[in-house]
Amino acid sequence: LVDQTLENIEIICVNDGSTDGTGAMLDEWQAHHPSKIKVIHQKNNGLANARNTGMKTAKGECIGFIDSDDFIDLTMYEKLYRKLKNNNVDIVQCNFCYFNGEKNKIVKCTNYPEVKIAKLDDINITTNISVWNRLYLTQFLTSHKLYFLDKIRLFEDLPFSLELLFHQPKITILNDILYYYRIDNNSSLSCHAGNYIFGIFEIFNLLVKKDESHNFKNLILKFKLSYYALSFIRLAYKLKIDFTIRASKDIFDNNKTFDIYKIVILSNYRKFYKHILGLGFVVFLHITYFLSKIKIR
Repeated sequence: LVDQTLENIEIICVNDGSTDGTGAMLDEWQAHHPSKIKVIHQKNNGLANARNTGMKTAKGECIGFIDSDDFIDLTMYEKLYRKLKNNNVDIVQCNFCYFNGEKNKIVKCTNYPEVKIAKLDDINITTNISVWNRLYLTQFLTSHKLYFLDKIRLFEDLPFSLELLFHQPKITILNDILYYYRIDNNSSLSCHAGNYIFGIFEIFNLLVKKDESHNFKNLILKFKLSYYALSFIRLAYKLKIDFTIRASKDIFDNNKTFDIYKIVILSNYRKFYKHILGLGFVVFLHITYFLSKIKIR
């Protein structure tokens, strides 16, 4: 970060109640780079709260987020900033790779095509809710009072990124791979999901309430189908049945069956097998919903 080619950069490090010596390490870095690094120490409140602390402290024209166990290309923020300014947009998004730090190996990389102004229903936008491969115009975030929901312990990016789309930002996509996301960190909550995953229902309930005019009902439904499927995969077997019943009721009690299948069939997936997987998950939920109704009767 301190060696980024974008020279005019403010690095805000939020020490969220760490007990492993991270705080002292950050203080040492700040001492060596006082003009660039600002360290904030706070009690452990979770990732969402830590990000909000950073956002409220930031003074720059743009804001980006980096998870502490990942790394980025040295040119990342210079390229993102230049792309954002040249295209006069609110958000710029780049490609990224998943890497395994233990094996020192790249596992998989995204390949979002270069787009000057992306449509908000573009599959490259709606399937990427991560905040760390993006640069945001600070004024856009503050004017719409966009912050992360505190106390969320999983899927912290989801409500932030979906509510952001409610305000119809201008988004551009840079084809370069600039972010490297670590997937072998066993301390990450995504590796120990458990009952935390059931919190996704509350997240979507809050988002539905925020969409008072129902203008984004189909967009919310698309995200629900995607993240219910992802959550089902992450869950331990003993929790899958309860989760599936609850997900099926949420989907089919609140949406017309035709609309549900239509969204999956017409989704702009880049690969045919993803169509099949998406459709298969909806059929699975539909069968679960039907059986649960029989059981109730």
